[in-house]
Amino acid sequence: MFANLDILLINVLIPAVAVSGLLSWLLARRGRRLRDRRRPSDLCAVQASHTTEVPRLGGIAIFLGFLAAVLASGIRSHDLVLLGSGLIVFLAGVGEDLCGNISARRRLVASLVAAVTAIVLSGTMIARLDLGPLDPVFSALPVAAIFLTVLLSAAYTHAFNLIDGVNGLSSLVGISTALGLAWAADLHGQSAISMTALLMAAAILGFSVLNWPQGKLFLGDGGAYFIGHGLFWIAVMLAARAPLLNVPAIMLMMFWPIAEMTITIARRAILRIPLGRPDRLHIHHVVLRGIEILTSGRRIRPLANALTTVVVLPAVVLPPLLGATLTHDRETALAVFAACLAAYGVSYVFLLWFVSRPQARRILAIAEPGPAAAGRDPAWRAGFGRADRFDRKTALAARALPEPAALGQRSPRAASRPPSLDRPHMVPTRSRRR
Repeated sequence: MFANLDILLINVLIPAVAVSGLLSWLLARRGRRLRDRRRPSDLCAVQASHTTEVPRLGGIAIFLGFLAAVLASGIRSHDLVLLGSGLIVFLAGVGEDLCGNISARRRLVASLVAAVTAIVLSGTMIARLDLGPLDPVFSALPVAAIFLTVLLSAAYTHAFNLIDGVNGLSSLVGISTALGLAWAADLHGQSAISMTALLMAAAILGFSVLNWPQGKLFLGDGGAYFIGHGLFWIAVMLAARAPLLNVPAIMLMMFWPIAEMTITIARRAILRIPLGRPDRLHIHHVVLRGIEILTSGRRIRPLANALTTVVVLPAVVLPPLLGATLTHDRETALAVFAACLAAYGVSYVFLLWFVSRPQARRILAIAEPGPAAAGRDPAWRAGFGRADRFDRKTALAARALPEPAALGQRSPRAASRPPSLDRPHMVPTRSRRR
């Protein structure tokens, strides 16, 4: 298929990029009008890394761009699987983006239903993991294979939503993963699956122009869920139709969301934080904070947001590239996956230590004077201050308050209280009798 890449670009891929890009431009200009005004502001979210209100409707452009590309290139069975099952998680995510009233539990149920729908439409499931003793279990117990497929599909769908935190990161991960799967599919003679993966990459590319570097449009839950679900089922159908392709190589191509979810689960388990509670301790947040520490603090937040994707670009692109070249070598692919996961974990721990040092807080206090820089902002303490547990209500209340202009000035709320409440150590006490 790649031999006719020039014809493919002109007839299919460039129109797909154009349609997705045009829809993204329209949504960036008019998307705010579609949002329910009762929906809470995204700026109040603890994981927010932007400074202005931005429409979260990029998933609409990607879904419609992918649909237009499928219709232009000819509908295949793999495309119907992605569109039919992906529509469920897409609608659930877009509903959350527009109205903000779709709970996390409902979105989880939608991802589970979408996985079951994909099994019915494709007739495939995870029948092997290439891990030796586990494969005979799936052959003897199809129910176990179905359960594992549904569970992993929902997990990867939500894992992709975890990485959507800075401009361009989710687009970079989606494009690199889709291109890796397309390359592997072409090597194993699965041209139809390769075409589906290329169409997904083209639709994401059209959106990424508005998402990076300035962040005029965000992916949103709808787009993250659709891309994560689509990439997972491209991989499942490829593994089912290419028996010589080893599963560890596919895991390498889908590495970044897997690693991020693994570290997130481990971190929240160690800190005894509920798995569904958001925080600012994902690796892209830590890298963003490190860039701010090395430069000028939050005053260059938009630039640091875009630079975060550039900094992590080699780490994002390398695993899919290695996975596509190791499709015939299971042992090496498994060893490389374990090495990449270990390197990810070590890098995360080092970066978290770097941004949590007292020296980093002093640098931020010089760069951006104010109580938030001095470490008294609950949102900051929850994110990086010695891995304190996060209190969402406290952080939102702190963000709602106007910060004093200088460290010595009392805040409006503090000015309305008696001085003794601000300085408990100055409250007069009764003297003890001798």
